[in-house]
Amino acid sequence: MQELRSIRNIHSRALVLVLLAWNSALGSPVPGWKAFESTKSGFKVRYPAQWQELRGIDGSPGSKDRLDIINFPNAERVQGVVIKKGGAEISVGPAGSGSIDDWVRDNTKLDTQVQRRTIQMSSTDPSGCMSLVEVTSLSEVGPDTQFSRTVYFCSTRRGAFAVSLTNWQGDPKEVELRELAREIVISLRIR
Repeated sequence: MQELRSIRNIHSRALVLVLLAWNSALGSPVPGWKAFESTKSGFKVRYPAQWQELRGIDGSPGSKDRLDIINFPNAERVQGVVIKKGGAEISVGPAGSGSIDDWVRDNTKLDTQVQRRTIQMSSTDPSGCMSLVEVTSLSEVGPDTQFSRTVYFCSTRRGAFAVSLTNWQGDPKEVELRELAREIVISLRIR
């Protein structure tokens, strides 16, 4: 009898996890996350509430067409570099016209491409990503100093969108930051 209760408990927990994942995939609110919507580009996306929208050096609001967030206070930005040591930035917006190959070629000309892979999408939501490509590159920002940049290209029925993560190379939280950027791109919905 105890064994049967344990099995039912496991099945109940599994069902809850499946429902949470399903609701998340459909764009339902997630506790501790904020929503951003671009009326010009026609997309919405969720991001962790503890991340801050990037503001101008003068404190002016950022773009309303794309989302730029950082994981540290705006006052700690480093002029000319933006990202403080140990910090990260994630931006979300249209990838522009042309193919993903064109975007990669044009936007990583000065970078060293480290990895490129296609990520299988399990969602059938027509307002989300139909296909997803991850491209990781290194960009030199000073002598023996590089940024790691991971860009997720999301193809939708209205065109391509890019979710770009930039962090210092060798950051011990890089894997965690990439997982977060993937969650953000999975939350992307178009109108």
